Amino acid sequence: YTNRTILGVAETLPSLYTWNLNNATSTKDAFKQAVSSLMDNLANIASTGTSLGKFATGSALSPFQAIYALVQCTPDLTMNECSYCLSQAIGEIPQFLDTKRGGRIYMPSCYFRFEIERFYDLTAADTGTTIPSPPSPPPSNDTTTIDNSLLFSFFCNVVNEFRLSVVTASTADSFFVFFLGYTSVEHELTEAEDEITTVKSLQYDFNTIRAATDHFSDAN
Repeated sequence: YTNRTILGVAETLPSLYTWNLNNATSTKDAFKQAVSSLMDNLANIASTGTSLGKFATGSALSPFQAIYALVQCTPDLTMNECSYCLSQAIGEIPQFLDTKRGGRIYMPSCYFRFEIERFYDLTAADTGTTIPSPPSPPPSNDTTTIDNSLLFSFFCNVVNEFRLSVVTASTADSFFVFFLGYTSVEHELTEAEDEITTVKSLQYDFNTIRAATDHFSDAN
């Protein structure tokens, strides 16, 4: 906080510098030129950003290695103010970061960093002179992708159908066995009843038999 306005003002002081302890070991002039060109390109892109964000990331090739960089302004700055702040910061490279393999300069209204290894997330918009990553191969027309949840649901349905089939088959088997047992018992009862009916059919009234045999005469 401060007792004066700070919004929309390109503040360049105070500033802070940090650097990589290692120097570019070969082709130093080409390395410095690659850093300078990359930073200028990214500063132009960042300054045209909106109030939602003024930043740019990118990469460039120097002899034998890549250089990655990020530049950023506070989003309240206008295009001219952002461009001015970054130009002041980048202008300090020869004095503080000359031939260094990486470094940062912080100012109240802007900031930049460069390294020989990528340090920013690829989800950020990669702008400037870049080394493009190979595009992802398009999906094959012969490949069918099945969502895991759908596959799991299908598997559960198959299992449930199988369980239902087993239960139904078991119930049917039990009913069939019961039906066979019931039919056998009914058949046995029917045969017994037939036998009883046959026995009854052989039984005649005693008086009828006595009359027919003339009182059980030996002559008959």
